[in-house]
Amino acid sequence: MVRLMVRVRLRTPDGWSEGRAALVDTGAPYCLLPRSVWSGVEHRFLSPRDVRVAGVGSGTTAARYGEVTLVLEDGEVASPPLHVRAFLLQDDSEPLLLGFEHLLARAILHSDYPRQVAYIEFSGGHGPAART
Repeated sequence: MVRLMVRVRLRTPDGWSEGRAALVDTGAPYCLLPRSVWSGVEHRFLSPRDVRVAGVGSGTTAARYGEVTLVLEDGEVASPPLHVRAFLLQDDSEPLLLGFEHLLARAILHSDYPRQVAYIEFSGGHGPAART
């Protein structure tokens, strides 16, 4: 199985979080952030209560729709800060997953799997490399 991964840092009250791996899912309409990821960062809830969302697995989990600010990076290049809407999960049952709405819809994803080259391009040139 091939997975496309990228490093993510999120805005905190004191700056930026440590980098963490995120799964780039071109088939996902939304981003999913586990509770352990979003609970320590600046976030804003956009919905008044939890809803049930389906993740990578076969089940569903409770989440609230919200917004966070993040950057994608690869050690050499970082994206501009991106305000991203996401489902903020009430548990850690799903991985940090980056989908289309408010993120991939604003970028060009280049992937050449035979050469194991992939990167995300934002306006102004290449963005961070995504590892396959």
